[in-house]
Amino acid sequence: MLKLLTFVTILVSVSPAAFADDAPCNFVIDSAGAGSKMGTVTCPYCVLMADYSNFGAANMVDNTDNYTSMVVKNGSNEVLVTAEDHTYATFASIGYSIFSYNIRSTHRMALEITSYTIKGSVRGQSWMDVVTDKRHLRQVCKTASEDTLEYVRKSVADDLAREAGNAARGDSAGLSPMPGLNSPSVPMPDDCSNCYSEPVNWWDWYYFRRF
Repeated sequence: MLKLLTFVTILVSVSPAAFADDAPCNFVIDSAGAGSKMGTVTCPYCVLMADYSNFGAANMVDNTDNYTSMVVKNGSNEVLVTAEDHTYATFASIGYSIFSYNIRSTHRMALEITSYTIKGSVRGQSWMDVVTDKRHLRQVCKTASEDTLEYVRKSVADDLAREAGNAARGDSAGLSPMPGLNSPSVPMPDDCSNCYSEPVNWWDWYYFRRF
């Protein structure tokens, strides 16, 4: 029941009316505090490092004025995702020879994403300055709510089916299944662990063995 209430809470939280202006993907972001550009967001369906990385970056793609670092949580796992502008070299330089400095330009359609596990265990390699298209991240942002709702629906259906099966077996009421003949709690006919046997009289055994 507690798990079901958790899922209901998630369903309510992904309602668009529940979000502030700094939550572009319709997921509640907990800010680390005033002046900080770090937030924390929960991703119910994230499993692989790529899931955490894309989800965290999607919550920052059009939100870098508020957040450039995002802790993405799912259960006991936490991944820190950071987003930076992607820059590229231009033909313009300042200076001469080895003392010259190339003027770089900011790519308006991509971000550099870095991510790594800070708590728990997450499958997949960490990201290090992975150039990611903003259009891809916006698409992740659009489908994140749908993916979460689908995950919740499936999880609730699986839990209800599991509870129904347990109730049919008596497990949900705290009852153990009826012990069968093969149950170790039921003594078998040849189980003589508690049987009493008299000492063997070796003289009688030798005497009757001759006949």
